[in-house]
Amino acid sequence: LLIRIFYYSFYGFIDNWRYYVVIISILTIVVGSFVGLEQRKLKSLLAYSSISHMGYALISFTTGTFEGIQMLFCYLIIYMGSGLCIWSIFLLTRLKNNNVQKHNK
Repeated sequence: LLIRIFYYSFYGFIDNWRYYVVIISILTIVVGSFVGLEQRKLKSLLAYSSISHMGYALISFTTGTFEGIQMLFCYLIIYMGSGLCIWSIFLLTRLKNNNVQKHNK
């Protein structure tokens, strides 16, 4: 809904704001990738990875075409599915480790 509102509200200004959003998206990709390399905890790594992935989503949004919006929706659906899988595996292993530690006491 937010993407649709933003798309229809500012479509006339697409030539003005496109380059600023491209610069912001490239910066988020670079910062998310390089800072994510230094992380030791899985939660922090996934957080910086999500910053980088939203930069990729912004690049597809800056095309300003219907195909770009379709790419954005496909990417977000795939990203949500993979994020759900990664976080569920992370939480299940954490619950398993807590359960094993309780039985060892």
